[in-house]
Amino acid sequence: MTIKWGIIGVGDVCEKKSGPGFQKADGSQLVAVMRRTPGLAADFAARHGVGNGFPEIKAYTDAQALVNDEDVNAVYIATPPGSHKELALMVLKARKPCYIEKPLARTAVESKEIVKAFADADVPLFAAYYRRAQPRFQNAKNLIVSGQLGDICDVTYTKSSSHHVNPNGGFATCGENLPWRLVPELSGGGLLLDVGCHVLDILDFMLGPITNVSGAAFQRGKYPERNCELLYPGGPPGKVEDVVHLNGLIKEVPLSCTFNFATPIIQDEFKIRGTEGCLRFSCFGTEPLQLSKQQKDGTVSEELIEIPALEHVQQPLIQIIVHELSGTAGIVSPSKGDNAIRCAELMDHVLSSYYNNARTWS
Repeated sequence: MTIKWGIIGVGDVCEKKSGPGFQKADGSQLVAVMRRTPGLAADFAARHGVGNGFPEIKAYTDAQALVNDEDVNAVYIATPPGSHKELALMVLKARKPCYIEKPLARTAVESKEIVKAFADADVPLFAAYYRRAQPRFQNAKNLIVSGQLGDICDVTYTKSSSHHVNPNGGFATCGENLPWRLVPELSGGGLLLDVGCHVLDILDFMLGPITNVSGAAFQRGKYPERNCELLYPGGPPGKVEDVVHLNGLIKEVPLSCTFNFATPIIQDEFKIRGTEGCLRFSCFGTEPLQLSKQQKDGTVSEELIEIPALEHVQQPLIQIIVHELSGTAGIVSPSKGDNAIRCAELMDHVLSSYYNNARTWS
């Protein structure tokens, strides 16, 4: 059985991270694509060989037309989160399995509505927290679970960059030219929703659900006057958050995460410390895992664990999903609605006071 995919929203993420994976995964084929701007979907289809084996290139400007295509039997939604719920329910009405970009939606409420609808209809739903299927993070999890670090003592993560100040190679402009990732109505908030969700979800995967959560969000960046109209009703005038701090527990182990998107200092590091060693690695890089271990003679050994970089970062998860949809025994996707909801709840919690609990849209 071949799973024949259609993609709604063939933007940048589909060029290398995800799109080619639907073609290269065994038992999978990308047969149709959609983008609202005339010509862009057809251009993507021509460059990526979409619909190979079909008599015509299937490139749509209307999402409903792609969903209705009888050759499409599974749909990947790769649009900004603000449209995920509407599009997911459209796919559900056609009773087609759906793979949705992360985060699943703008808020936990929207995420739960999507998950419940698919569960009630008994239609498969998958969330694109694709790091769960990557060898890099599976290796890290195995080191932890196998006891290489001893008993885990504490976990920290730090992410810092100048993305909010410089999201597209220059200061963001206002209104229609503002990147969608900085427009809460489209994204759900600032870059915590787009970037931080990967961190929180992979912690959930490697160590377990995060509980006893506390935290706060702030706006600390210095922006030119012309860039201060980051419009959001109900939130601080003209601002989205660019610094977020989260504390919690994972199985009684203290966790601390800091995200700062308004600094020129670049950092990206997990640090998992145990009674017998420490594991350090990045979430978004490809450098080796760094394992430090206490030896019997009191010295500390250092080991670099090389993990080959992936050409298409979503392909391992796509392959698992294809196997599950094809009925391959014993293969189940590690990323579905339950982990997506847990991640959304964490983000809602730390953003609630910043946005005065007003992250709702009609």
